[in-house]
Amino acid sequence: MEALELDSELIILDEDSCASNFLVRDKTMANLVPDEPITPLVARARDLVQHTGTTVMLVCGSSSAFLSEADVVVQMDHYQLKDITAKAKQYVTNSQPVSYHDNEFAKPRAERMVKIRSLEPNGKVSTRGTSQIQYGHDLLELQAVPQLISTSQTRAIEAVLKQWSQAIHLPTNQANSSCSLHELVKTLDKRLDEQGIDVLQEYARLDGFLARPRRVDLAAAGMYWNFNQSQSITPSSNP
Repeated sequence: MEALELDSELIILDEDSCASNFLVRDKTMANLVPDEPITPLVARARDLVQHTGTTVMLVCGSSSAFLSEADVVVQMDHYQLKDITAKAKQYVTNSQPVSYHDNEFAKPRAERMVKIRSLEPNGKVSTRGTSQIQYGHDLLELQAVPQLISTSQTRAIEAVLKQWSQAIHLPTNQANSSCSLHELVKTLDKRLDEQGIDVLQEYARLDGFLARPRRVDLAAAGMYWNFNQSQSITPSSNP
């Protein structure tokens, strides 16, 4: 959902690293346990693609549940990609998954709102390797953001959080108030495009070891900060 909130055009999922009940649920289990709270992705995939414009790529080898919903089915055969869409559709003509076509993704989504003042660190700030930022008395854990491959990226995220707390790189008229995480990241990303990574430099303290993180990495850091500071990011009251 965070990726969709940031207008990601491609979402890649690997069957081996995703919870199986999140991906798919067969008809037998759906009938046996009708009150399961998790709606599997296979039931929402078509709705998601049609109403958000996002492309979903799923790497799988054990479940055929997505074949009937897929627009394209590609097989990796001895390191060569083969389009087997027609063949796959033949196998699933009589096996349709349980799908929900209620246009859930067409509905407005609540934005995550960041309280700017709550981002002020209560102490010193420093980066501890690729996956940790000591932010005042709190430790921001980023182990679940494997796309961060360099400490320089994490140092840049540290700089971003500090500058946001100082009302720097905020959308117009948003200083000392609440702002959506989407708008925060969008505004910063535009300035990075226009001015480069040096826009994150602190006054009178140059850092030659900054590397630009992706938008989704910045947003993920904001999400994980919510676990440490429950008041820093809250759902918007607007639909």
